[in-house]
Amino acid sequence: MQYEHVDEATGEVTPQSFTRPCRRTRCPVCGALNVPYKSSYGQHAADFVELIGAHSTEVKFLSVSLLKEWADEAGIDEWEDSYQVLTGDSGPWSKGRRRANERARFFEFLGVVSARPSDGRAHVHVVLVTDLSVEQIKEAFLRFPLDGHVKTKAPKESTEKFAANCAEYAFKNHAESPSARFTSSRGRGAGYHSDRAVERRREAAERQDDGDQRGREGVEQTNDTKGVENEAAPANGNGQKGDTEGQTTERGPPVNMKGQTYRTREGVMHAVRHYLSRRVGTTVHVNGRGRAELLQVKGESEDLRCVVAPQITDEAVTVAWSEIYTRNVPTVEAPDSTSTDSDRSMNDTTADDGLGPNERLQRARERADGDRVVSRFTHERHDGTREITEKYADGTTNTFTPDEDE
Repeated sequence: MQYEHVDEATGEVTPQSFTRPCRRTRCPVCGALNVPYKSSYGQHAADFVELIGAHSTEVKFLSVSLLKEWADEAGIDEWEDSYQVLTGDSGPWSKGRRRANERARFFEFLGVVSARPSDGRAHVHVVLVTDLSVEQIKEAFLRFPLDGHVKTKAPKESTEKFAANCAEYAFKNHAESPSARFTSSRGRGAGYHSDRAVERRREAAERQDDGDQRGREGVEQTNDTKGVENEAAPANGNGQKGDTEGQTTERGPPVNMKGQTYRTREGVMHAVRHYLSRRVGTTVHVNGRGRAELLQVKGESEDLRCVVAPQITDEAVTVAWSEIYTRNVPTVEAPDSTSTDSDRSMNDTTADDGLGPNERLQRARERADGDRVVSRFTHERHDGTREITEKYADGTTNTFTPDEDE
């Protein structure tokens, strides 16, 4: 990047330049791992731990995924579905974090949410800094249908080095995954949600108030535009322009919801939330308010609401989702008067057709026998031994130490 340097003493102007480090996890030409970026991310984790002033016992490496047997049964086979199930407002990762935050004096983390190469499903790897014990972390995350894993460091191992190694492992997962995003509990944001992007939108609104006709600037988004969880993340250099750039029509583009048919109203509302969430950070049309930026989708089912920033005002407002300009809204399937209960009971899997991923999981959970494992949590100690706790459908738990040859 080039810039002009002005000597304050003489007034002489000289051209200067510097090179920004690449912020792609892999080289776009040869595909090799960006080792300098990986190292800097590891150092970022070490600095993160040092900045917080964490005691050595307060730093852990937490991994969370969906239990494979439940994801298989519910047909959650892709990144998008598994990401929503894991990280949505009512997702087990989100609920676990909220429960942990309620019990902890501090619960800070950084890492990645990435698609596992083996099956494409989303899983989480984070360096965790908290005053919660391993037992308390287990209580927070031992919930359906999570498979949790926490690793603690050796007593003589450097806390900063442990954090750096864990972060670099998470970075490699990001680089090797077809879909991934960074996540952090205390970042300054990235893309559309960064401090700088917020300031740019504020400046654009002020220019409009002054009669400037240049319009609002384009929206930056993170490299994963399909994500539904708006978490802070370090910038990765792959920002893209949003749908708002270059549009001059009075009405913003509609949210196309594909018009599928679902068996229940709950399934319809889950689909509505999904398609609205995919449009966060872009321009929509709000009845009675005109063009607006969709900032947030919150609530569930009939309480679904949207937070928008209309161009006619400089304040965000909350509106009913139905006030957003949409097309092909999903519908509830009409009941089949010719079917019988015996017909429906012949194939429970067929009865789940048309349901969203969360609904399919819940249906499977309702059919489960009491002795079936619904959640698992593994504590990997510094000496390599493991303690595994399994929770069953009837609410009971069992903790055991597996044999070394397992």
